[in-house]
Amino acid sequence: MIRSQVCGFLRHCVITWFFITHNLSDDNDIQIEIRPMFVCCNILIRKFSKCSLCVEMKLFHFVLPFYDIALWSSYAASSLYKFHSCYNKCLKLFLGYKKYDRVTKILLETGLRIFDTVLKWQF
Repeated sequence: MIRSQVCGFLRHCVITWFFITHNLSDDNDIQIEIRPMFVCCNILIRKFSKCSLCVEMKLFHFVLPFYDIALWSSYAASSLYKFHSCYNKCLKLFLGYKKYDRVTKILLETGLRIFDTVLKWQF
C-alpha cells in the first residue's frame, strides 16, 4: 500500500545512468549523454591535438560515448536534434574546423559517417 502511494508521486527514478520517467520517455537519457560527449571531445582535443587527421578520425568514433543509444525508443524529435547538433559541434571542434564550416563538407573531406548512420549502426 505504501509503495503504490509513493509511486503515484514519483516523477522519475534514476537507476545507475538511466532515467525511468512516468511516461517512459528517453529524453532525459539523451540530455545526459550530451554532457559526456562534450567532456570526451574536450579531453580528446587536449590530449591528441598534435596527431594527424587520420588518427584523429579513428579516435573520434572509438572514444565518444555512445553507450545506450541502442536502448532509446521513445523520445522527442527536439531531444534527438540537440544530440545531433552536439555530435556536429564535437566533430568540428575536434577536427579543427571553423564554426561556420558546413558539416557536409567536413564529412566529405574526412570520410566520416554522418550522425544518422552512427545512430542506425548502434541499433
